[in-house]
Amino acid sequence: MSDAFDVRTHCLVELRNYAHLAAAYGDDFAAAAMRKLQLCTHLWGGSVFVIGSDCFLVSLAQLPHEERPLIALIERWQCALFMTALNFGGVTALPAVTVEAVSVSSVGLTDGCLRYPDELERHVAPLSLPPVCYGKRWALSYERDMEVALTFYRALAQGQANLVFQPIVQHGAPSSVLYQEALVRLDTGLSQSNSGPAQVVHVLERLGLVRVLDHAVMMAVVKRLEIDPFIQLGCNISAQSLSSDALWESLIERLVINPDVAARLTLEITETAPLSNFDAACIFVRRLQKTGCRIALDDFGVGHSSLAFANAINPHVIKIDSTYVHAARSDLSAADRLRKLVAFCQTLAPYVVAEGIESADDIELAAVANIRWLQGYCIERPHPLKPQVDLCVFYEKETALWGGAYEFL
Repeated sequence: MSDAFDVRTHCLVELRNYAHLAAAYGDDFAAAAMRKLQLCTHLWGGSVFVIGSDCFLVSLAQLPHEERPLIALIERWQCALFMTALNFGGVTALPAVTVEAVSVSSVGLTDGCLRYPDELERHVAPLSLPPVCYGKRWALSYERDMEVALTFYRALAQGQANLVFQPIVQHGAPSSVLYQEALVRLDTGLSQSNSGPAQVVHVLERLGLVRVLDHAVMMAVVKRLEIDPFIQLGCNISAQSLSSDALWESLIERLVINPDVAARLTLEITETAPLSNFDAACIFVRRLQKTGCRIALDDFGVGHSSLAFANAINPHVIKIDSTYVHAARSDLSAADRLRKLVAFCQTLAPYVVAEGIESADDIELAAVANIRWLQGYCIERPHPLKPQVDLCVFYEKETALWGGAYEFL
């Protein structure tokens, strides 16, 4: 072993929700979770070196040193570990895990442990999760969220989720379509409960698990764009996912190789969760824009949307949250606020869209507010494409990695 690690042959695996799992299910569960993740990476060909209670270093010295194979490997590991069930003491949970290539210097090893963990040089911003709030009420809330996440990812992996599409059309010209937005539809009990797709996204964001959903949706949309050379599609991506880590490398590479596909893709950034790292998010968005794809800010005017972020990324589309149109139905001051918000948004992006158009009155309100692009049930309901666009995380299942990952299925 040399006295320094090579960034091309080592990666850092972190269980970002270790403290959350310990607080909700106990220290023994969190420790067992780490052992499970270490065993997975060991079985996949890595040599594990313990750094701390919530992270470990993996040596890949026996694998090819070329950068691209390592990036592809880390991407597959990231997805696989995110979907690895953590089972201990009759409890099952999912890990919020990150895998990244790291640089390490001045390293000494003793009995499989890294003696100088502070020497790690990170290359991407770490995943940020809501803080642990200790106490029985918080633990019960966390457990309920985890049950929703487990149910959803079972559905996702078992092919019980697909995409439907809702167009954004020009006012007065319904055949003029800006693009069609991909929306998740579930063929499971979640879609009939209070935990439909929109609520599931909030749960996944609270747990730090939304990145795999975003990745699966974007992968499915890009594949459909590659098949159909005439369609224009868009899909959502959470603010939590805006980080240039290995999870996105192969998708970005596909967009670079296929600029025509990128030009027909719009990524709607949904800031229902705050940006954990403003600079990292801007860098990631600019990488996507350089491929040729367009950026939209979704649900603008609510949540964590910020003027600073809009100014930094120069979005192509701003979608005004439906609450503004709905409030304007019976309130003149709300109608005035909508008009002023639209005028402001038109200084930030060339296309401004009104969401939640549900009636002819909503169409008229949007017209009075000078909104040219509309989306909602009154315009057109979400519909499947033919052939149907299935949403499944097993897009790499031909690789050997998947053999030991999805034990809860």
